[in-house]
Amino acid sequence: MSEALAQPGEVIGGRYRVGALLGEGGMGAVYEAFQTQLNRPVAIKLLHPEIGAQQEARARFEREARVTAALRHPHTVEIYDFGEDAGRLFLVMERLEGAPLSHVMRAGLLPLARTLEIVRQVADALVAAHALPLIHRDLKPENLFIERDDRGHDRAVVVDFGLGFIAEREDADRLTSADVIMGTPSYISPEQIHMKNLGPWSDVYSLGCILYEMIAGEPPFDGAPMLLLSKHVFGEPVPPSRRNADVFVPRSLEALVMQMLSKRPEERPSAAATRAAVEQLAQTLGERERSRGAGALVERAARMVDAPAPSEPPAPVGHAAGDAQVVAVTAAMDEAVTIGLRVDGLAPLVVSSMEEIPAHAVAVLVPQGDAAIVSQLSILGRPVIAGADTSDAAHVQTLLNAGAADVVSLPLRVEQIARKVKRAVRKAKRRKR
Repeated sequence: MSEALAQPGEVIGGRYRVGALLGEGGMGAVYEAFQTQLNRPVAIKLLHPEIGAQQEARARFEREARVTAALRHPHTVEIYDFGEDAGRLFLVMERLEGAPLSHVMRAGLLPLARTLEIVRQVADALVAAHALPLIHRDLKPENLFIERDDRGHDRAVVVDFGLGFIAEREDADRLTSADVIMGTPSYISPEQIHMKNLGPWSDVYSLGCILYEMIAGEPPFDGAPMLLLSKHVFGEPVPPSRRNADVFVPRSLEALVMQMLSKRPEERPSAAATRAAVEQLAQTLGERERSRGAGALVERAARMVDAPAPSEPPAPVGHAAGDAQVVAVTAAMDEAVTIGLRVDGLAPLVVSSMEEIPAHAVAVLVPQGDAAIVSQLSILGRPVIAGADTSDAAHVQTLLNAGAADVVSLPLRVEQIARKVKRAVRKAKRRKR
């Protein structure tokens, strides 16, 4: 199963041209692709033929297509198509731009206002899912995708309903009776471990584990997988305010997360009640709570690059300052390249931290492409253009997977930078429409 399921340029289902690999797991792989008939980017999920030949695995994959398509909501991934090609089952879905929440959280604690907004959106998606009634069963940071626009607004998208099922369907028991334990140890509910009394409350428990991690910096329980399962069933989580003494957690937020983590499903709030609670909390946050986490993020980002930032952005040659598009640059560049960009209507501004990137910057250029830096910058919601030796395909793919909108070849050339920056900005604007 280590062999690639598809090759770049291959056409699946007669209309989906495969691009770069986005991710893979035991069941299959997800690729970026292009739908030739409608001229739009998509993501295509392929199941390993060996697994697709197994009746239960095939049923799960087909169910994911149907139940996710039945759930049309701004905070769930949109399903476009489903089929089979050369023995490979495929699922075509919306191509998301951004990163999983697990990736976003690596930069440090998020401000509480942002944390609550992300959780509110996920809870809103669960309200719609539970009304079907569809239960996800594997909520975790890797299955929550975060897109961010240039105004700093988040869109949280719940993905991967591969373990989900319609609770009241006649085939629900048949499709779950053979399960050993389905879910992810750090975020699994006690009833999933017991394999009984599964319901919407199980998703609320998993969301409570995610919220706990977002406010405390780590999940409620840790340890080896079997120990984790035991703790979810028998252990009581330490209140997040006591888990990390350096982290401020409002009492009302701590009370909510502890209620969501109750061992007794009937004591947990519903998804709708959770949504209402975080909306109320967001309205009452003071400045201290709103900005929490921002300092840690800036402190980490400040060490990204060594180049000092100029006190004022250089004025572009041949263009009025107001007409130039500002591009934040994370390292010094050759003077000829800098002057060339100004002539082309781009105003390069050297920055030494994420904090120094101005709100009106249309893109960020990382001349010496580093995946860790690209990853941190991609959460800002602006296109990140990375410089790299384009003959090193593996490094280029690593940069793209880290969130780079495009890669420019080294040594840097003015015309290539300008072209790719402008194209990335146009694409970002189209997506916002």
